[in-house]
Amino acid sequence: MKKVVLIVDDEERVLFVLQNALERLENGLEVVTAATAEEALRKAREMPFDLVITDLIMPDVDGIELTERVRGLRADVPVVWMTAYGCGSFQGEAERLGVNWCLEKPLEIGEFREVARRALTARGQGADAPEAA
Repeated sequence: MKKVVLIVDDEERVLFVLQNALERLENGLEVVTAATAEEALRKAREMPFDLVITDLIMPDVDGIELTERVRGLRADVPVVWMTAYGCGSFQGEAERLGVNWCLEKPLEIGEFREVARRALTARGQGADAPEAA
């Protein structure tokens, strides 16, 4: 069964790089992108995702509110946050929302792929993912 990942970031260049990085990760992996939280929510209502990866700081709706709204649609979907502002400052929100991982920008593509792979594997096995890093 094909796994579907949603990546949300307001920078088109970042979306392009991350989409390509994940499409090379696994055969049959479909990567959908959104440049705004509103676009991401529209897509999340249209189709189920196996993983959501989102930037935290975006101009319309931030990644925290996006996560809250995604959780309202599907409470069990793994979420990975990306931020250039340090994951530690968002730890309380990550715990409250059950965010699985937090990656600091600039991203290291190998680490990004590994976190995505682990999140998809944990979801496929129904296992609990580790706490936000």
